[in-house]
Order: sequence, then structure tokens, then C-alpha cells
Amino acid sequence: MAKKARLAEAGSNFDLASLIASSRCPEARVKAILAKLNLAEEGSTADRAFRKNVDKLHSQILDKVTTHLDFPIGNKVETLPCAKLGELIEWFSQECHCFEKLLLSVRGTQRELQLCVYADEVTPGDVFKPDNARKACLLYATLLNFDEYLHSKYSWLPVFVIKHTLVEKIAGGLSRIFRDIFRFWKDSPIFQNGLVLHMPRSGETMYIKILPKVWTLEDYAAVSSTWSSKTASGLCPCIWCANVVLSSSDLHHHQEGLVPISCFEPEQLEEREEDDYLEIASMLRDATAGDLADLEKATGLVFHPDSC
Repeated sequence: MAKKARLAEAGSNFDLASLIASSRCPEARVKAILAKLNLAEEGSTADRAFRKNVDKLHSQILDKVTTHLDFPIGNKVETLPCAKLGELIEWFSQECHCFEKLLLSVRGTQRELQLCVYADEVTPGDVFKPDNARKACLLYATLLNFDEYLHSKYSWLPVFVIKHTLVEKIAGGLSRIFRDIFRFWKDSPIFQNGLVLHMPRSGETMYIKILPKVWTLEDYAAVSSTWSSKTASGLCPCIWCANVVLSSSDLHHHQEGLVPISCFEPEQLEEREEDDYLEIASMLRDATAGDLADLEKATGLVFHPDSC
């Protein structure tokens, strides 16, 4: 029972280093190490040696592929590791042959590489007795160019993890976290000058450069949290569309150009421009306390000085 408990404990560890290490494809040497762990008695020399090697591996990972971001919590600052995008991709290209194959599959395409970030929540432990105090928010990154291979778990790289209890304490919440991560990434060489990858398994060399535009993949709740939006609580439920309104508002019946959220003709949708967001943000910032709630409902965005 003690061995099973230790394995269960290891499987519920959601720090970034262990997530990165466990996201590699399994190889014979990894399986052998796990077999030794399963056979080693707790507290034995073999058990201590394994744990020491794991700690060393995690420390090396943090040194190579992560930096630390500071988030204010009241009068204190919480420092958390965040993956450096170029270094993370380079590390996986050398440590995971499945990810290496994915990269090589897009080498011959003429399309520019597009980054996508996926936000999700997970609660480790017994699924029938979830403990929300252990809930964590995780961010994964991938390249949309992987196309049909996006279903592979090896195409999604963990880039950030934080306990949900901490998210609630940070001014600006998940939106503030997204903002700081994207600001940190925007100066990454992989967006500016590109990156040359040397892959030891195949002996191949590959140059990659990612477009500075980042796509996000989120469910309904995550969209509301990460982009400080009203979603269905506002008249404009889609923050990316300039002319989509709630069907129940009937506004589309009274003003030409507006369409309900039930519209299934993409050509009728008008995308908001970057200047539109800046204009809305300025309007909400300068609004009086009495007008702010109505303006947030009308625009679909929530004003918070520490968020996106």
C-alpha cells in the first residue's frame, strides 16, 4: 500500500517541472527507472537515490527552460516558474522523439508557424470526491501547424501551472496572469529572429519562427476569466466580434449590421480591430462609477486595471 500511495502522490504532483518531465514520450530508460521505483522499499537506498535523481532532473529543467514571474498578492509577491517558449521547444525537440517527429512534419510546409495556448483546470485526487482546494490552472502551448496531429498529447507542451487558490488572490486573476505571460513571451527570439533546432536523434537541423499573433483555446468559463469579459452576462457575448449581440436582446432587429449569437453565417461576423479594444478600455477607464456597470454590459468587457 505504501508503494501505491507514493506512486499516487507522484501522479498528483502539479508543479511545472514534473509536468514538463512527464510530458516526454516514454522510453526504455524511463520505464526502467519507474520499475525500480515500484520495487524499491520506501526509505531504502534505491528509493532515496531515485528521489534524488528526480529532484536533480526537475532542477535542471527549471534552470534550462523556465524563468520566474512575480505576481502581487496583497502586500506580498508570489514568484512562479513560467516556461521560456524557445527553450522549451528546443528541450522537447531533444528529449522527446515524438515531439521531434511533429516538428519535422511541418518542416517542408510553407506556412508560417502559429502558436496556440490552451487553458484548462484540473483537480487531482479522487474524481468522486474532488477537493477544490487542490484545483490547479494549467496552460499548454502547441503549434496549429501540427494539423491532424494536434490530437496527440505530445503536441501540447505545459508552460505554466498555478493553484486555483492563488489565482483568486492575485489582483486581476487569470487575466493578469495571461497578460504577464504574453508580455514576457513577446520579446522571445522565437518570435523575433527565429530559432535553429539541432535534433540529436535524427541528426536533423531545423529553423523555426513563430508568428507574433497567439491563438487561444478555452472553454466558456476560461474565456470569461482570462479576458475579463461578461460573456452571456453582457449584450455582446463574443469579445472578438464587433457586431454579435445576445439573441434575447432583439438589438439585431432594430439596428442594421448586428447579428444574434445564433448566427451561423461566418461571413456576416465582423472582427474587432486592435484599436477597438484600446478605445473600449479607455472608455471604461474614464467612466464614472455610475456609468461603468452599464458600459461593461454594453461592450461585453469588464474593466480591471491589472488585467488584460
